[in-house]
Amino acid sequence: MTATTSLHIPAALLAEAEAAASGVIAPLERAVFDAAPDGIAVVDETATLVRVNPALVRMAGYPDAAALVGQPLDVLLPSAARGAHAAWVRRFFAHPQPRPMGRVRDLALRRADGSELPVDIALGLCVCDGRPCAVAFVRDVTESRALIERLQHLAAHDPLTGLANRAQLRSQACLAAAAARRHGHTAALLLLDLDDFKGINDTHGHPVGDRVLQVVAERLREAVRTDDVVARLGGDEFAVLLPYVESPVDALRVADKLLIALGRPVRVEGLELAIGASVGVACCPQDAQDADALLRAADLALYAAKGGGRQQPARYAPALAQAMDERARLAERLRQALRHGGLALHYQPQVDVRTGAVVGVEALLRWTDAELGAVPPARFIPVAEASGLILPLGDWVLHEACRQARAWADQGLRLRVAVNLSPAQFRQPGLVAQVRELLRAHGVAPDALELEITESPLKYS
Repeated sequence: MTATTSLHIPAALLAEAEAAASGVIAPLERAVFDAAPDGIAVVDETATLVRVNPALVRMAGYPDAAALVGQPLDVLLPSAARGAHAAWVRRFFAHPQPRPMGRVRDLALRRADGSELPVDIALGLCVCDGRPCAVAFVRDVTESRALIERLQHLAAHDPLTGLANRAQLRSQACLAAAAARRHGHTAALLLLDLDDFKGINDTHGHPVGDRVLQVVAERLREAVRTDDVVARLGGDEFAVLLPYVESPVDALRVADKLLIALGRPVRVEGLELAIGASVGVACCPQDAQDADALLRAADLALYAAKGGGRQQPARYAPALAQAMDERARLAERLRQALRHGGLALHYQPQVDVRTGAVVGVEALLRWTDAELGAVPPARFIPVAEASGLILPLGDWVLHEACRQARAWADQGLRLRVAVNLSPAQFRQPGLVAQVRELLRAHGVAPDALELEITESPLKYS
C-alpha cells in the first residue's frame, strides 16, 4: 500500500523521529547500527525492508544485507503468520504505538533455509529517507526460551526420575476427575510405597537407593499406557493416575500388573536387590468426587495395603476413613494422657519355679481414658507407632518403672523390673546414655532393670 494519506502519525512523534534521523545516517549512528547485538530491521509503510543490520542478516541466515533490502517483510515471517501480520502492519502505520520486548509470545523469524528461530521483537518509529518507517529490534530468545522450558519442566517433574511430581499429579488428577464426572467413566489413582526401601539406603548407600528408584520409575512407565500419568511423590512413594478405565476392577488389575513388575529383583552395581511394594487404589467417582478427595482415599487404601500383608493391592472403602478418624482420635487422646495422666504400669510377677519366690516383675502398660474408657495395648500401641508417640510413651514407661523400682527398694524389696522396648526406642543412638542417666537419677542398681526388645509392637500386653 502507498497509503500516505491513511497515516495518522502524531506530530510530536514524527518530529522527534525526523530530528533523530534527519534523513541521513551519520557515521556514529551507522557504527551503532552495525554493532548492535540485536537484529534491527527498518520497514516502510508498504511492509518492505529498507535497512537491516548485520545481526539480523546473521540471524536470518542470509549472505548479506543486499539479499534482504528491498524484499517484502514476508520473507522473514513464518507462512502461518503472513496474512494476519499484513493487517497488523496497516494498523500500526495508521496508529503507531511503540512496543517493548516481551509484549507478544511465541514469535518466530523465518530463516533463509526455511527453519524458524524463536525471537522477541520491540517496535518503534523512525524516519528513513524522509518517510516514516517502523523499526523492529529482533532478539534471538533460543537460550532464554530453553531455560524457561527447563525451569517449567523442573517445576512439574521429579529431578531424579523425570516423573511428574506431586503438584503435576494433582493438576492432572483434577482434569481426570472432572472428565470422569462429565463423561460417566472411571478414573483411578494408585499410590505405591516400596517395602523396606530404607533398608536398601542404610545397607548399600543412597547412590544405590537412587538407582533403585530410577529402575522403579522405568518399570512403572513401561507397565502403563502413554496417556497414564506416573509420578514420584517423594522418598519411595509413587503414584499412577489412570484417567480412563472401564471399572474399578480394571484399576485393580493394573495394580496387580505393577506389583508383578516391581517384584522382579533389581540389579544395581553387581547387587541383586529384592524390592516389592504396597498399592492403594481409589476411583472417581465411586470413591471420591475431586482430586484432593481421590488422593486422600488412595492414601487410606495404601495404609490398609501395608497393614494387610503387603504385596497385594487394597481398594478404598468407607470403613478405612472411619478407621483413620479413630486412629487420629486415639493419637490425640494419647497425647493428652502423656501430658495430663491416664497411663499406668501394672506389674506381672516373675516367679522362680524351683523355689516359688517372686524374683522380678514385668511392667505392663495400661491406659484408661476419660472418654474412651480402658484402651487395650493392642489398640493404642499401633497408633503410637504410626504417629511417632511411641518414643515419648517408651520414655514414660522407663521413668515410671525406675521410680517404682526405687520405691520398692526403699521398702526393702529387691525386685528386678522388666521393661519392653519398642524397635523405635532400640534404634535410638542415645538409648544407653538415657538408661544410665535414669538409673542414676532414681538411684536404681543396674541389675534391677531388665530391658526386653519386643518382637512386635503389640508386646505391651
